[in-house]
Amino acid sequence: MDSIFITKERAMSNKSLLFLFFLIFIANLNCQGNKEFSEYLKATQYIDSHNPKIIEKAKQLTQECKTDAEKAKALFEYVRDSYSDTSCNSYIASEIMECGGNSCRQRSILLAALCRATGIPARLHLQKVVIKNWKKSDGTVNDVTFAHGITGIFLNGNWHLYEVVGNRDKWIRWTQDQKRGLEMPVEFYPDRDCLFQPDEKIIIETLPIYFADRTEEMIGLIEKIDNF
Repeated sequence: MDSIFITKERAMSNKSLLFLFFLIFIANLNCQGNKEFSEYLKATQYIDSHNPKIIEKAKQLTQECKTDAEKAKALFEYVRDSYSDTSCNSYIASEIMECGGNSCRQRSILLAALCRATGIPARLHLQKVVIKNWKKSDGTVNDVTFAHGITGIFLNGNWHLYEVVGNRDKWIRWTQDQKRGLEMPVEFYPDRDCLFQPDEKIIIETLPIYFADRTEEMIGLIEKIDNF
């Protein structure tokens, strides 16, 4: 009889131990998740979401919004449509907002900063774009390759990728195709990737890597890809 009780006690003890391991496992997952998200919420050298100008603009744009999806849409449309044709060499979000820099790499940084200032996780992504048979100003025809910046935004439990360049004329110049250029700007949806679509002339590969800031690693990758 004593052995039966001992066996039952051991069984209960083993179950308790397994349950404890399970709780620790879940806690570790949560810690990893929180750590991961913290990387995409904090201010950085280039994504200066703590800058008063960024905070004020994010607040202004989202003051009527009730959900993160509504906030992200308002921020996306602002970044997409507020570019300038003037020269701007900065990659710091607050300076990009002031000067209106319209390169994809600048716009993606600005959107990430505004999202983070609103409490929405955001990160930087790259695409490798190849445009076949691109005609240069001297009349020569070659394929051109470049790294294209896009923004990842965490909404409704998932990461989605967003094309933030709204400069239709710029896309027409790059694609050398009026019809394709007129597909810009891309519209916002909170439940899917919103990107410029590839075809037989424009090859687009979304790279399986992302960044919490414009790091040396990211800059090095861009330099390796760019060939135009």
